[in-house]
Amino acid sequence: MCRASVQFRSLADDLLSDAQWREKERILAALNLPGLRQPIREQLTALKEQLERRIQEVNGRIAKGENADVRVSRRGEHQRWTLTYPEGSEPVNDPLFDTVPQVDLRQVLAFAEAGCGMLSALTHVVSRYQRQRPEPAVLYACLMAWGTNMGLGRMGEISDLPTHVLMRASENYLRPETLRAANDLVCNAIAALLIARHYDLNGLIHSSSDGQKFETAIPTFNARHARKYFGLRKGIVANTLVAGNIPVNAQVIGAHDHESHYVLDLLLNNTTTVQPAIHSTDTHGTNELNFALLHVFGYQFAPRYRQIQKKIRTSLCGFQHPLSDLG
Repeated sequence: MCRASVQFRSLADDLLSDAQWREKERILAALNLPGLRQPIREQLTALKEQLERRIQEVNGRIAKGENADVRVSRRGEHQRWTLTYPEGSEPVNDPLFDTVPQVDLRQVLAFAEAGCGMLSALTHVVSRYQRQRPEPAVLYACLMAWGTNMGLGRMGEISDLPTHVLMRASENYLRPETLRAANDLVCNAIAALLIARHYDLNGLIHSSSDGQKFETAIPTFNARHARKYFGLRKGIVANTLVAGNIPVNAQVIGAHDHESHYVLDLLLNNTTTVQPAIHSTDTHGTNELNFALLHVFGYQFAPRYRQIQKKIRTSLCGFQHPLSDLG
């Protein structure tokens, strides 16, 4: 074990030094986070009351049979509850989508360009060459080539656009900064639509993040061996943040990295107008520190646990017995 490595280093390495912390008041003022201004004892008292109230509400609704998602079974004097799951296999898509005509990716990109002008964010790497822009069809082809993992060489073979033209456009106009700016334009335009509010839960924007595994054609810096996902090859993880139905942010990490270490980064580096209030992850995106971090920065952390019974039995904490005040 290498104590100086990223994986095994101490939490103290990520904290401010004593010399920096002497500027505590200036730092807190710059952060402008109410949670850091409120005394910790007051916060803990409020959280204690909220936790106990929620535990009693949840257990009370289960005991009265008011929670349709929980099934209660009795065996003698003991009772046990389990979550209900839909029986049978659900359709992949809602039947509504069968009535929508299919269109190709180029039409989708052209529609996005007409609606929000996303190509304007794809600027030349050298500003004085901004006037020498390629045709939209060239930029569309580059976006499709990289987005589908096809590559520019294959795109040049199946289209009427020479490969060298695609490579020049990709090198000059496609980079993380411009792609993020273009994605922000698209996300903000979607968020402005009335239908976007139908994805909110109880009037709040609910986001989630998860990682997708992709095999890499070349040994990039983040590429790692993972036999479970890539066999004998290497790959990366695209950690994506989706708010409602809008993909607002993404980050490429290694296949060996724990997704929970990047949850706050995804939320804070979201530069769109879509700012979630509640965030969920699967078990791989959870750790105890994230509950505190997201609370301080104004988010509610609502993870989805795979083995909920085990989590409740081993990790759910309270200050008193859940049934103490139910009467």
